[in-house]
Amino acid sequence: MPQRALELARLAARRIVRRKTRVIRLSKHAYAKLERSRGMPARAAQDLRTLVRLARAWAFREYRRVPWRTVTYVVAAILYFINPIDLVPDMLIGIGFVDDAAVIHTVIQSLHSDLMAFRDWENRQTDPVAYLA
Repeated sequence: MPQRALELARLAARRIVRRKTRVIRLSKHAYAKLERSRGMPARAAQDLRTLVRLARAWAFREYRRVPWRTVTYVVAAILYFINPIDLVPDMLIGIGFVDDAAVIHTVIQSLHSDLMAFRDWENRQTDPVAYLA
């Protein structure tokens, strides 16, 4: 079921990535929801932060060595996370983020090499989070 939901989010993401300001705004919403979210598995939250950093670095044109497909799936995972209409409502403590974590895990696994390249790039930056301000 998360695969179908991810596919729907990917279709919406294709429209969003055409305007970098939308990607930036989406990233801000994701960070805000992450700060409010209690009960999300730590690994999923860490992976989501990586996806948001990648999306923001791409939108700010700081990191461009990423395929269009990857950007689309990254934005789709972020969209799924912030979407209030979920397979499992996030307000259900303990299980509310299970579907979000499944979608994030699926994206992380399918984009593993691109995400490793991004993390390597991030580690080489002198100020790796300057674009988050």
